[in-house]
Amino acid sequence: NKLNMISTIENKSIERDGNSFSKSNQYLNEFFENPKKELLPYLYVGDLSLNLSEKDIEKIFLKIVPVKSVKIYRDISSGESLGYCVVEFENYKDAEKALESLNYYFDPEKMKKPFRLMWYQQDKNLRKSGGGNIFLKDLPLNFDSKNLEKMFLKFGKILSCKVALDENGRSLGYGFVHFENEKASKEAIQKTNGIVVDGKKIFAGPFLSKKERKIDGKTKTGFTNIYIKNILPENCNEKFIRDLFDIFGKITSIHIPKFTSNDTSAIAFVNFEFPEEAEDAIFRMNKKKIKNLTLYVGKAETKIERQRQLKKKFLEKKMNQIEKPQNSILIKINIPIAITEDILILKITSVAIIKNCKV
Repeated sequence: NKLNMISTIENKSIERDGNSFSKSNQYLNEFFENPKKELLPYLYVGDLSLNLSEKDIEKIFLKIVPVKSVKIYRDISSGESLGYCVVEFENYKDAEKALESLNYYFDPEKMKKPFRLMWYQQDKNLRKSGGGNIFLKDLPLNFDSKNLEKMFLKFGKILSCKVALDENGRSLGYGFVHFENEKASKEAIQKTNGIVVDGKKIFAGPFLSKKERKIDGKTKTGFTNIYIKNILPENCNEKFIRDLFDIFGKITSIHIPKFTSNDTSAIAFVNFEFPEEAEDAIFRMNKKKIKNLTLYVGKAETKIERQRQLKKKFLEKKMNQIEKPQNSILIKINIPIAITEDILILKITSVAIIKNCKV
């Protein structure tokens, strides 16, 4: 409760500095001014360039306010940056000032994407719930996160705003806006879905968690491996593929089949840790235009699955080529091999007169 928290704060401040009575009062004032924030002076920094170190990030923030610590989250096995970090400040007001000053900070010499700052949320359930979060697609390609935030600020307080970018910092045409409450997100969807901006009709809808999301009306099938084609050969390398797809989840492997200099496009396979991540990548990236080529992104099928699909397409094409006489029907069912024309005629004559029958 509040009293326990106050006591803890006072004790900690006295331990740090014997003359910190005024400092403990400052903490108390901050708590009563911002009781819901519970004195958590932490900012989440997303879209980090992988070459940035803790020292690089600290230097950027030190230009504005003092920094207590910086932690980049890294892959356990490789030690590589996962593209986000948490910055701790001395107090809430310093964190707030940093958020206002450095959100969308961009250094073209060291970075490919601007910083995306938001308050660090320790509660995982709140982070993953999707409440107040909306998804937008078909955005004008000149739209960045700043433009998106400016467009949606009138609906309510925004916790986070993001336009998805490719490895070169160019818009992929979709993004997310996370409002402080669900009421604001519903109003935003109601008033922006279908509006035309810079010649593009925008889609705005509620953000769906990976468990809720469906692909083309079909539920999850449990696959983790996806197939990508129509990639420019000069760009088809592991770094390019990882930059495009690691936003959707942890990538366990990337396979790029060999191609020649004469090939006009290349293909790749990406395997994710979880099925939801693979589905998310397909949902967001299929039919996206990257460098004048429209990507195809779909489930990576096994040899048997491909053979089934080819056989099905061949049979459908063959059926469509059959000229159907007037007053006739075409039965498209899997008729057992043992069924002859005589047996079929015997069954159908009970409901209709048959002139001719062909199996």
